[in-house]
Amino acid sequence: MPADLIVANGDVVTMNPNRDVLAGGAVAVAGTRIVDVGATSALRQSHPEAAILDATDCVVTPGMINAHQHMGGGPLARSCIPDDLVPGTSIFFWSIPRHAAETADDEELAGLLSTVESVRNGITTMIEAGTMSYPDRLGNAMRTVGVRGTVGIWGWDVESGPLTGPYDEVLDRQRQTLDAFPPGEQVTAWVTLVGHSLASDELLVGAADLARARGVGMTMHMSPTSSDGEVYLKRHGRRPMVHLDQLG
Repeated sequence: MPADLIVANGDVVTMNPNRDVLAGGAVAVAGTRIVDVGATSALRQSHPEAAILDATDCVVTPGMINAHQHMGGGPLARSCIPDDLVPGTSIFFWSIPRHAAETADDEELAGLLSTVESVRNGITTMIEAGTMSYPDRLGNAMRTVGVRGTVGIWGWDVESGPLTGPYDEVLDRQRQTLDAFPPGEQVTAWVTLVGHSLASDELLVGAADLARARGVGMTMHMSPTSSDGEVYLKRHGRRPMVHLDQLG
């Protein structure tokens, strides 16, 4: 396949089994696909019509993946949460009230800023961590920047906060989001729960079953601080991962 573009004269970091680094190498691209990797002189000869992007003094590497990225709110309220709070306090008394006050425009702008910063730092695929009220607007932002990734919507039925509710209502919202962003697209939906200790057993089981039925991933928070473990021990007599394993 003839290439449209050759990224030339950079240090190419491959992901082949040997993790070879090609000093002064090149990458040939046709449309959205990499069609050749090798020496700059060889690729210029085999793809003479391709445009040249000079990557001298640059590193050319596959796009990185951020498997847990909050794209709502954070970029609009940086450095506002103290670092020395009691475990759990930053979530319930700082982050969640901020999220609850966000508008659809806020979330799209935050998503746009987050994805632009990600791309500037070599991240081209990201998994949203499930704290969005307007996944359709986040999807718009991600497509605008051109990244790949997943979107989700708040999923929890314990405590109070944005889009909490009975577990069947929460699962209905998850289904609607999955319908809006089907698998195989540039931006797809995953089943997303807030996690921590903020889901009933019914919601945890139902969410996992939904992810399996739709053939998508599932993401949630688990034990970033000791408070999750303490709640699970008090509630179930088991630590979080042991309890999740018992639920299947």
